[in-house]
Amino acid sequence: ALEDTIDTGDGWMVIHGRTLKDTHAYGRISFADVIAHSSNVGVAKVVMQMDPGVFYQYARNLGFGQNTWIDLPGEVPGLLKKPSAWSGTTLTSLSRGYEVDATPLQVLAAYCALANGGLLVQPYVVAERRDMTGRTVWVAHQDSIRRAFRRETARALLPAFERVVEEGTAKAARIAGLRVAGKTGTALKAKGGRYDRGAARASFVGFFPADDPAVALIVVLDEPRTSIYGGVVAAPVFERIARRWIGTFPKVAARMQPEPEERPERVERPVPDVTGRPALVAANLLLAEGYRAERPSPEEALAPVRGQRPGPGEPARPLARVRLDVAAPDTADIRMPDLKGLSVREATFWLAAHGVDVRLEGEGVVVGQSPAAGTPLPERAVLRARPTPR
Repeated sequence: ALEDTIDTGDGWMVIHGRTLKDTHAYGRISFADVIAHSSNVGVAKVVMQMDPGVFYQYARNLGFGQNTWIDLPGEVPGLLKKPSAWSGTTLTSLSRGYEVDATPLQVLAAYCALANGGLLVQPYVVAERRDMTGRTVWVAHQDSIRRAFRRETARALLPAFERVVEEGTAKAARIAGLRVAGKTGTALKAKGGRYDRGAARASFVGFFPADDPAVALIVVLDEPRTSIYGGVVAAPVFERIARRWIGTFPKVAARMQPEPEERPERVERPVPDVTGRPALVAANLLLAEGYRAERPSPEEALAPVRGQRPGPGEPARPLARVRLDVAAPDTADIRMPDLKGLSVREATFWLAAHGVDVRLEGEGVVVGQSPAAGTPLPERAVLRARPTPR
């Protein structure tokens, strides 16, 4: 369900020896926010729970690896490998658009299925034919290929893709008064059988009005120079095209202030207690847990946090801002902080900056310390750590 919580941790994970990263650390977020903020880690953790054959069938149902049968010559079906040919990374790679070869038209048709309530339809260019006198002799009719998923599923997913535009990676595609749904895309290009880190494609695909779609549009930029992210370079192009196009759809223009549809609520969670921790460590911990906190100045980085709003244990939504009250550096009563849950690097950084010699037992995340939190700073401290759970 969209309300289910996914732990994206510090924004990275290792899958079969390869590191997968997010652009930010979101911590624990709902599946709806995984979609809205394009969390690679989040979507990978979701698909890893799926049967590869089921995932493959979903991709086939959406038209990947096959022709759309548009009335144009030269169409290619793209490439979607069968599960028997998959490697250990294929499932998670497919979830974010890698190890698959799809045309922009196939991607657009798949999102049209979402707009059409789960029905995959055949696109066409020629709407009608007329003879030399102007009489219509043939009219194209919408021809459905298959039902990709249930109408109820489309109805449940739609608010999450609206959230992409309203507060996620595609805020540049927002149009005042018009409900837009869509998704950004950023992918490295394959050259010579390998992905080239110096070449990327950025895209945004969306449709409007989201509650009664009339127009679907995809924007793809090949090797953009200013940014590789679809939300930065492709979404603004979508917004400009859509804004100019609206006038040709009187019904759309006339209803640009629809009633807002109920969207899935984001799960509130207790805010972690960061009081007493160094300001820089506290800010990083809140970020890893999915909250926002202002990074302290270099002068305040090592000063302890005296208070926080919301307070420790108080409920707050993911991405909520937590304000920190940091002690003045010259008046701070420096004591041994609670280092449990921090990375070894963060813990040793703080202790070394205060002249404390550190002895490590293990690696990864700190699970124990000596002396205990709240005691005067020692000359020597012992940290016990264990590997970060994957």
